[in-house]
Amino acid sequence: MQLVFTRHARHRMDAYRISQSDATAALLAPDSVIEGHGGRKIAQRRINSHILRIIYEENEDVITAVTAYKAKAERYDV
Repeated sequence: MQLVFTRHARHRMDAYRISQSDATAALLAPDSVIEGHGGRKIAQRRINSHILRIIYEENEDVITAVTAYKAKAERYDV
């Protein structure tokens, strides 16, 4: 499986101080995956008191991370 991070996703990862390894772990081994808008999916993974959320598209053997952010864990059921 190939992982691709869009420019926007990389920018958001920098802004939220999300490492490439944390984002990769969230995509490959999420705590949960929910349906997003327009056929996109949201991988969620708990990191300390936050939830790392990666919005992505999946096409054949390519996962494209569209955006990423951290949210307070109490906002989401994971």
